[in-house]
Amino acid sequence: MQRDKQINYAGRALFYASFPIQEQVQAMQKGQAIISHDDQYDYPPVYVISFMNFSLHKNTDQILFRYELRERTIGDLMTDRLNFIFLEMTNYRKEEPEMDDTFVEKLSYAITHMSILDERPAALIEEVFGLLFAACELDSLSEQELEKYTRDMTTEVDQRNIIYCARMEGKEEGREEERRNTARNLKALGVDAETIVKATGLGEDVIRSL
Repeated sequence: MQRDKQINYAGRALFYASFPIQEQVQAMQKGQAIISHDDQYDYPPVYVISFMNFSLHKNTDQILFRYELRERTIGDLMTDRLNFIFLEMTNYRKEEPEMDDTFVEKLSYAITHMSILDERPAALIEEVFGLLFAACELDSLSEQELEKYTRDMTTEVDQRNIIYCARMEGKEEGREEERRNTARNLKALGVDAETIVKATGLGEDVIRSL
């Protein structure tokens, strides 16, 4: 979220996008003893998503702007590895009855009206908006309520840490038996099979057999 207008904001966005690209290439180079010249640039796409409290485009009600690298004359896509998504919130001027039934319009309405809404509008029924409003409600909690919320979240945070450590261990060791032991431990903790697959790289059939 960018609240204040900045000169050369696009240049800034491009600058910061270069870091995850470099980090991914470096990680691939370190993680493989032998890597071809072509493979080292087969990294996942990078997306820069900016919610902007100012407009780069004047006199328009368009909210969502997408940028990518294309050939200027025929429009061929050069690469899908660098993508920019700018949402210019100041271009959204509608009230709830005028809101279109699209995710972008609903998100824009929620963000631009968040400070004056007492509750989530009926039109914003998707789960993601429930999460958004719940996060905003944290600011209004009392000290005691915030303490209780923190305690309730501890278990979830601990589980995430376990999964993260398990994933790192699997990458470092790279041995089948180590990954199986990790899977057994996660399974004993009640972690679901889909999450164990993501953490260890083992197949669901292997996990079920443990």
